This record gives sequence, C-alpha cells and structure tokens, in this order.
Amino acid sequence: MMKISQRPYRGPIEIPELLKSYYEGKTVIEIGCGKGDYLPIWQKYAKKIIGYEGVQENFIQARTREDISKDKVEIHEGWVNPENVAHGDFYYYWHDSTLEVYSSLKKGGHKGIFATYAGVCREWVASNPDIPEGVSDFTSKEFLEWEPDQVIDFKASERDGRNFFDFYAKGTQAKLSICIKSL
Repeated sequence: MMKISQRPYRGPIEIPELLKSYYEGKTVIEIGCGKGDYLPIWQKYAKKIIGYEGVQENFIQARTREDISKDKVEIHEGWVNPENVAHGDFYYYWHDSTLEVYSSLKKGGHKGIFATYAGVCREWVASNPDIPEGVSDFTSKEFLEWEPDQVIDFKASERDGRNFFDFYAKGTQAKLSICIKSL
C-alpha cells in the first residue's frame, strides 16, 4: 500500500480527457511525462506532443511505448529549465514546483494555456483543517492563494492504489482539482 506522502506513478488518468477542449488540434508540452501514461491520450486529440522526463528509467519506458506515434510524439530526456522548453499551445505540469514552472514559462515568452493537477480541491482542504501532512504539495498557502483562471474539480474513477490521492477523506473520496491559467 502506498503511503499518503509518496508520489504516484502518475496522476489520475482522467486528466487528458478533462482537458481535451484546451488542446485539441494544438501542440501539447508535457513537462514531467513520467512513463508516458498520458501520451496515448494526448495524441488522440493533439496535433503534436513534446514530453520531457528527468528520470532515466521513466524516460526509457515512455520512449519505448508501443501505443504512441513516433511521428506525433517527441520525448526528451533530462531535467528541463522551463525557460528552454519548446513553445507550444498547451502546457501540462504536475510536480512540486508548479508556481516556479509557471513563472519561468511566462518569463521565457511562452504563450498559451498552462494546466496543473492540483490534487485535493480547495473546498476539501478548507473543510478539513487536520489534513494529513503530505496529502498534497499544493495545499501550501502560496498555491491556495494562486488564482487560476479556471478550476476543474473531479473524482478519479480508478481505485488501483497508484494515485497519490487514492484515499478516503472522512469515508468519502476527496474531490481532485486541475488548475488552468493563461500564460
């Protein structure tokens, strides 16, 4: 069983489908694509996908996936400086330095839509003052005060123990959020 403070193998698989209207027919930049779980979904709707992955083992698994089109998907190995990321229309990032990445992309002249998996929704955080440490990197005051243009709340359908937020809050699954902000 995964500890609540551990990172997942990936975020909820629903995310690319929930965001489809923002990237359909456009170039998607996924910073931290992990093992490439989202790549086959992005490619169904996007014109092109450029993924970056800093963990070599994950990069190798993403690069050797048989369910992605090598003509449509590029995957780059290594930790990236957001100012050097390729320009696209839609940027997806999920990690523990979201605000820094967003700021760096803006400084680097990137334009488009930035989306990030925010973990448990603000409403849940506000109603649970005894939230366990490590439930979300995004429960920090700075992130909660960050004003996205839009927040999409949802519940993950998977109960496979791979999702970081695959836990029960007072007997019910906590709602999750995606934050969207223009660059």
